[in-house]
Amino acid sequence: MEQQASVAQFLRDDHKVIRGLFRQIQVLEDRAHEMKPGLLRQLWMELEIHDRLDREILYPALMSVADEGVRGRIVDLLDAHREMRDGIESVKEISPDSEYMQQKMRELRSNVLVHFDDEEHDILGFAERSLHPAKSRELFDEMKQRKQELLALPYYKDAGPERAQNPRGGEQKRKAG
Repeated sequence: MEQQASVAQFLRDDHKVIRGLFRQIQVLEDRAHEMKPGLLRQLWMELEIHDRLDREILYPALMSVADEGVRGRIVDLLDAHREMRDGIESVKEISPDSEYMQQKMRELRSNVLVHFDDEEHDILGFAERSLHPAKSRELFDEMKQRKQELLALPYYKDAGPERAQNPRGGEQKRKAG
């Protein structure tokens, strides 16, 4: 049976991809260092696009149907997004193999995962309860289209999920998702 496309499930799937990238990068600390730069580029891309989808589509749509308490949570999550963007920019400047990078990545990972848990518990649950299925589908379609537009930007050309550094040299194709 096909699951109904919803904005909440779209974002949960994004969270799953990003959690997986964090795990892959963590594993690469001990081996296959050659793949780390490609995975980092993909992680930055996924986080940046996810941030934009939340800020441009989800949060404005929910603000229009939310009560004061939920709007306050959305404002808190917007602050967390700003902190996440700042964290990403600061980590991007650090050498991928440095001890400091590992420390900053642990901090970023922790902050992102707490944010995802908050978003999934508070906001996505609210979206499922409050949005009409047709509106949820409309937001799903809008997010899917916007993500494709962002993925097509030259800035993300080398960060797509179909490319990863091969530890034996060169690049290899790998399955997305």
